Amino acid sequence: MNDLSRPELRLIIFYEWSCGTPAAEMVTKIGREGEARCIYARAGDHARLQSPNHHKSSSRSRLPTSAGEMGTPCSLSLPDAGPWDESWVLYNNDTHRAVWISRGEEPPVHPKANLHEKKCLLSCFCDAKGMLYYELLPQGRTVNATTYSNQLASLAFALREKRPRRSAVRLLHDNARPHVAKDTQEKLQELNWDTIPHPPYSPDIAPSDYHLFRPLKLFLKEKRFAKYEDLRMAVFDFFDSQSAAFWKKGIDDLPERWLTVVTNDGQYIVD
Repeated sequence: MNDLSRPELRLIIFYEWSCGTPAAEMVTKIGREGEARCIYARAGDHARLQSPNHHKSSSRSRLPTSAGEMGTPCSLSLPDAGPWDESWVLYNNDTHRAVWISRGEEPPVHPKANLHEKKCLLSCFCDAKGMLYYELLPQGRTVNATTYSNQLASLAFALREKRPRRSAVRLLHDNARPHVAKDTQEKLQELNWDTIPHPPYSPDIAPSDYHLFRPLKLFLKEKRFAKYEDLRMAVFDFFDSQSAAFWKKGIDDLPERWLTVVTNDGQYIVD
């Protein structure tokens, strides 16, 4: 196995996607260290040519940077259904507050966070127009291949209800085990949906992570819930209160973040 760093792997993956390389062939290339290093060098040159400051940059060679440029066979397409993601939602959202203390005074003692406190797993799918489908799993349940396949079926129903004119679906999700399981792949084939590959360990280019879950956690801050239904209603209230511009921005920012990753040699985006 090669010793490429995560940023180097991300840059190679983006470069190969922009060239239309199939996923299986991409994995084989990355597995051969010498070839992977050559690809990394070409990808770096490709990224520099795409830089806005490079005088030889052309629309043919650079990656798409807006929703209007998406959709050609060799470009990275924006998701139509998704992105899918999940996050833990706590029943108790109390946080430690900063306090002023006099010089020489001992700071107040706070108990350590309870690693086993009551929480539920939130799974959701959204697009540029709003939340399509979400599920707040009861405490103790997590997502496996069967759960995810059932969620895809529910998402398909939601799309027919909310987006009846949409004929093609591109789903953005990562390579978590439930997503690559046989049952999931069969469900995606049955639905005839395309997927947009997502590099592992890349929350900085997952709209749910950089745009959705942060405001949700802020909305729930300092709130406590005694019952599952109360927590579920609070999550619904947050989704329902967001403007159309909020959902659109989450998806529209994605091409810019893709390009930032590529032009910075795969380095992570720090917000």
